[in-house]
Amino acid sequence: MVRTELREHIFKMLFQIEFNEAEEMPEHLKYYFETLEDAADKDKEYIQKKYETSGFYRLYLKFWIYLSVSNIRKEGQN
Repeated sequence: MVRTELREHIFKMLFQIEFNEAEEMPEHLKYYFETLEDAADKDKEYIQKKYETSGFYRLYLKFWIYLSVSNIRKEGQN
């Protein structure tokens, strides 16, 4: 797989974050990798690594954790 295709798959994975809950993402990503027919194992590892180390992914997780903690605090105040 050429670099352009790898980047396209990374973008598609990052784009899914907007439409799925954080706890659902591992299952969606597993399915995404299962549907990649022409990707070698090294390509899948590269895509996974870039996805996990992207700043957007980390920012999203931090935001999701912040919202979760905020909701827990609100529930505890009721």
